[in-house]
Amino acid sequence: MAIGQFVSSEDIAVGGHLWRVNYYPNGDSKDNDGEYVSIFLKLADKSKNVKAIFEAFMMDKDGQPSKSHKRKRAISEFPTDGCNEDWGWKQFVERCHLLPDCVADDASRSCAGSF
Repeated sequence: MAIGQFVSSEDIAVGGHLWRVNYYPNGDSKDNDGEYVSIFLKLADKSKNVKAIFEAFMMDKDGQPSKSHKRKRAISEFPTDGCNEDWGWKQFVERCHLLPDCVADDASRSCAGSF
């Protein structure tokens, strides 16, 4: 996928609100030259003054949550003006770390030139 293109989850109902996770496998903007995976939580309904804790992690090649590719955001308030901006990480994980740590059938590829 091109930089800026994302895969979106289905709507997820949590805490009386609808949420969506947007995953950018090559990053959300050209600022990082496609070297990072970006991930964002989006409030999918029109609610205002919503507070949330967001935790995200990659799965390792053994199917377990990765301890090195995990992030958590403390309680944050989503915008009160109804614009419902995304909230997450532009540099969630460096893409070159995904192959050796998270991809079981291609773990021998190196970072340089592997994408």
